[in-house]
Amino acid sequence: MAKYAMFWGCQIPARLPFVEKSVRLVFDRLGMPFAEIPGFTCCPEKEMFLTTDEHLWLLAATRNLALVEREGLDILSPCNGCWNTFRTAIVTLQSRPDLKADVNRQLAEIGLEYKGQIKAKHFLQFCYEELGTTRIRSLVEAPLTGMRLATHNGCHLVRPSSVLDFDDPLQPTKFDALVEALGAKSVDYKTKMACCGQSFNAADQPEMSTTQAFEKLSELQKLGVDALTTNCPACFIQYDFRQVVMRRRGDAIQMPVLYYSELLGLAMGIDRAELGLDQHKTEVAPFFEIWEKRKKKRVALEEIFDLPALRKCHECGACVNDCPVVKLQPHWNPNTLIGRVLAGELDEVMASQDIWQCIDCYLCLELCPQKFGMRQFFETMKQLAMEREGSPDGLRNAINAFMRTGRLIEPSEMQRRKLGLPAGSNADCQDFLDLIESLKHR
Repeated sequence: MAKYAMFWGCQIPARLPFVEKSVRLVFDRLGMPFAEIPGFTCCPEKEMFLTTDEHLWLLAATRNLALVEREGLDILSPCNGCWNTFRTAIVTLQSRPDLKADVNRQLAEIGLEYKGQIKAKHFLQFCYEELGTTRIRSLVEAPLTGMRLATHNGCHLVRPSSVLDFDDPLQPTKFDALVEALGAKSVDYKTKMACCGQSFNAADQPEMSTTQAFEKLSELQKLGVDALTTNCPACFIQYDFRQVVMRRRGDAIQMPVLYYSELLGLAMGIDRAELGLDQHKTEVAPFFEIWEKRKKKRVALEEIFDLPALRKCHECGACVNDCPVVKLQPHWNPNTLIGRVLAGELDEVMASQDIWQCIDCYLCLELCPQKFGMRQFFETMKQLAMEREGSPDGLRNAINAFMRTGRLIEPSEMQRRKLGLPAGSNADCQDFLDLIESLKHR
């Protein structure tokens, strides 16, 4: 049975039907039906109507809530603005019994009553609180491993926090956690909490609107981010549609923009054509080209590592602070190196000197409840580096000495004679040296 009534709002059905499609497909895969109630108006858009007729705004919002409440359901929306409106109306009516009574007098004329028992949730909030990152990871069939994504929360997902109470209004993390549950890396960046600039359009300042959106997109492009993801239709339009305007004016901007529901659908194995991603104004093909390359890298990783065990090691990281090298060099973080390899940077990490900082003390292995230990990762990485002749000179020289003499260091015969010790001959391992020599010619 349905628990929620879905409220699509105005923008999604009219301008972003592919977002609606992605939400529907995700819920189908989850086997979680939702109700669709006829008769909804616009939520209505808060900033626009609050400045013209606050009572009309509250009456329209409450009517929408009352329609859902009458069915014994809660309301769910994939739109920041709609969710913000409903949360604001609920909190306002909770704190103002006089307003609630006044609104109900008017709703009674059309056979409705608002009792105040309904809850309003955003789609992202539903994913974080009801599905949870652990469940989402279990649903992933096509992980976004190695993809570098930037989240844009949008102002009305987190502010005002006194009304919404979903995430930190200045440094939110829940959207990032949901992105990383799909296997991607959520990239931090300077303009992360900057507004998209959509409101400049309502003020008849389209140039300011474009400039505001360009600031974020240009930063992300310089950082080499693979895509921007958002969960607000107004923000999506700003960053996806407005890139067309930017390119017309000569800006070299090409940044794929994806709704979180689209990313979730892709990770759950839903085909991009079925999701309707070709309807975006900005081409998403570059995203898939990069993803395909990263998939090939992941397959290569699977041949080298036990990836589930390595991911658990990375997610845990409990032994990092006990590592003696970290205590000496706090800037060196073994867990970060594991994360980079999981993100597809195997060659880069292998070529760095960082892997040789592990001193084989086995402390991490002893502390690990899974008996995996970060040391196993570093052992494998060192072996790979050795195969590509990427080891430090000292280690390479020691190995060459062993292959030549069967020992790492030639003994000092003079010192041994002074101590009355027998000569340090390698004659007793000559058979091994002969075997090594024969293997070279096979």
